[in-house]
Order: sequence, then structure tokens, then C-alpha cells
Amino acid sequence: MPLGIRDRERTLSRAARVPPTMDSPIIKWLTVVMGWPLIVLAAIVVFELYLALFYLPTIGPPNRQRIQHPGHHPGALEALARYRALPAAEQTAIRDGLGAAMVPVETWIDGLGEAELRLLCLGENHDDHTRRFLADSFFSRFEADALLLETTPRELVAIRRRIARGSSYVPLLDADIAAVINAAVGRNPDLLIRGVEELPIQMQRHRRGVGSREQSIARNIAHWLGEDWRHVVLIGALHCKDLPQWLYRTALAEIPGLTVANTLNVRVLGEHQDGPLEAFVYFLDEIGLEPGDFAIPDTASLPRPLRQWFLLLWDQTMGPYRALVVFRPPPVASRLSEPTP
Repeated sequence: MPLGIRDRERTLSRAARVPPTMDSPIIKWLTVVMGWPLIVLAAIVVFELYLALFYLPTIGPPNRQRIQHPGHHPGALEALARYRALPAAEQTAIRDGLGAAMVPVETWIDGLGEAELRLLCLGENHDDHTRRFLADSFFSRFEADALLLETTPRELVAIRRRIARGSSYVPLLDADIAAVINAAVGRNPDLLIRGVEELPIQMQRHRRGVGSREQSIARNIAHWLGEDWRHVVLIGALHCKDLPQWLYRTALAEIPGLTVANTLNVRVLGEHQDGPLEAFVYFLDEIGLEPGDFAIPDTASLPRPLRQWFLLLWDQTMGPYRALVVFRPPPVASRLSEPTP
């Protein structure tokens, strides 16, 4: 074999044994193809770490405008006209009936603390202002033995880790849960906190026609139900309706030991989170009651004429719940402008 050919073969053989260097076109191509996804992934991880440790969303001040649901305002004006058309004695009877039906929130909570209550279904809007009210006014005052949340056990572990690291804002269903947990634990350091949301395996079953989400949650609650404990289930308000297919009715039917006497379903609402409620509170202010944060411990005690005058409020906001809690923005010195009749 000629010498030149032999030398060229040796060179090619040696090159095959030497791994490609950074100057190799293959390495450059792999760096471009694989590098960018890794850089993007690293950026996402860093950003999520920043959110977990340092990001603090700003919870804006409450909207102080008196009328925020103008579509429901005519109902308030019509109720006022009906009230003012009544004889003085009937007006007094309605005002006295309302005064007896409503109590300050603190009075209601203190009464709960003395009741033999096993399960409190606390129905909320998933809203930062609601959670702030619950942390400041409810969980800091009511001592529960167990707090059951609308999340899975796995998600709850991540939530508690963030709180343990000192994060002051930890979202659950798009609203802060850190203040609620801290307030509840501050009231009872031995508080049991568990997630009772439907698990993936339960979801698969009910999608095949076996059970429902409400039944799954009820069974998860039953798993943690201590014999003599007071349990608070903080969950979306619709779940607490005393209607077929919803959680509260399902829990009464399926969990041994639960009765109407030792359970309570409550709706917690800001004055302006519900149009019919806003109209009702406007009516209260105009007839001179002007309550601050208040509770109606027994919605059935609402004077009957008001159930008719505020029919939508009764059917949707009050009737399906045994108790209603209303929190309001701090008062202002003067009324803001409002629609004219």
C-alpha cells in the first residue's frame, strides 16, 4: 500500500477514537438544541422560587362605593317603599324582628364556642378580603380542633412548607391561606390541619359513574372526624348548601354521628360580593339599623315580609344556609354618590 494512503488511514482511525471537542459541529449543534430548553427550565424554577419566598401580592383596599351592583338597587328602593307604606306599628315590628335576628359577629362566634358542634361547614368566596376577615375575626376567636381545607394532602404539604419558611402570602384557590392557618394555629397550637379535596383516584371513579366529588370530599372528611372534636371545613360556599347533591347534605346522610343538631352550614359574604345582599344591607342602613359586621345565626328568623321583598336573597343567599355572616368595609365619614331611583 502506498505510504500516503496508509498515513491517511491512520489519521482517520485516530480521529475516530478521539471524542468531539467543543469546536466540533456536533457539540455546537447539541448545545444550541438542548441548551435553550434547559435555560428556560432553569429560569422557570428560579422564578417560582422567587414567588414562593419573596413575592407578596398587594391586596387592594376595599371598594367603598356604596352601590356596586346597580342592577339590584331598584329592589332595595322598592322594599323601602313597601316598608314606608306600612303603618308605624308594622314598621316597628319589622325593625324589632331584624334587630332580634342579627347579632354582632363576635357575639355569634362566642355562641359557637359554647355549642356542641362537631362540624362547621364554612362556605366562602375564594377571595383575599374574605380570607383576611376570616383570619382576623373568625379563626383568631374560634377554637377549632381540626381545620379541613379544600386541597389535597400533597398540596397541603407544599402550603405548610411555605408557611414554615415564613411566607406571609400563600395562595390556595387564588386567595391567601397563610393568615387563616396562622390565626387558627395561634388559637389552638395543637390544631389538626388536613386536606379533604377529592383525590385523583376518587376522581377517576366518579367520572366512571361511581360516586361524585361531594361524596369523595364527605368520605375524606369522615376519615379525619374525631369523636369529640370541633371540625371546621373551609370550602367554597356552594358546597355548604343544604340541598341534595351538595357536600353538607351529603355529609349528613353518609357520615355516622352527624346530625342537624351538631352541624352548621354557614355562608360568609362581604357586603358587596353579592348583589341581593348589597341591596338588603342598603335597606338596613336606610331604616336606621346600620350594622357593622353582623351575623344572622338563624336565617329562618328573618321576618317573613323581607323574604318576599328580597326573594332572590332568600332563595340563593340565605335559604340554603342556616347562618349568614356579613362583613363590611370600614365606615366612611360621608355617603358616596349613588344611583337615583
